[in-house]
Amino acid sequence: MMRGLRVFLVIALFATCAFAQQKDTVYVASDLTGEGNLNRAIQEKIDAGTLSNTVFKLERLGYYILTGTITVPQGQHLEIVGPPVGRT
Repeated sequence: MMRGLRVFLVIALFATCAFAQQKDTVYVASDLTGEGNLNRAIQEKIDAGTLSNTVFKLERLGYYILTGTITVPQGQHLEIVGPPVGRT
């Protein structure tokens, strides 16, 4: 009985890991020579329906000019990360 329970738990653990999705990482270039890179990257993922499965990674000490309001569709979430700035 205990052996069967252990086998079931091991199979359940591996099945959970196998079906877990990793998030897609989008590296967003800084807006040093233009503007709206972050807006465009986010809108592309909203249009594709993959916003909640995406992480937007910004450049260290990057400069980002928003060209409009970023509206996250209901039921989805937006994740933006960047490296630690450290001492400046």
